Amino acid sequence: LEDFVTNKNDLKKIVEYNDELVQKQNLIYLTPSSGNLFDAHFYAPSKPFLGKQITTLSANILVIWMMSIFLIVVLFYDGFRRGMDLFGRLSNKISEKLSLKSKKVEA
Repeated sequence: LEDFVTNKNDLKKIVEYNDELVQKQNLIYLTPSSGNLFDAHFYAPSKPFLGKQITTLSANILVIWMMSIFLIVVLFYDGFRRGMDLFGRLSNKISEKLSLKSKKVEA
């Protein structure tokens, strides 16, 4: 696991990307400099959020809470049924248009 997260087996330790030098080894010790919560690399010790650095554990808990709240809202407003109904109506319209086109081609 240590070899994987520190990327010890990679021969290129620094690469050039978009005219910048990018560190490829020991990423778990590299603090992300800018961006947002989802721009930071996976094994970062902290993540940027609203202009501040928060721990990765806090960022993970925040993402889990956001996903939970989203799913509660979807379940409360019966979003899955509505989505399936919409998908069914769209697929019916598409199949009707395709059958009309095939009838015109045959005629």
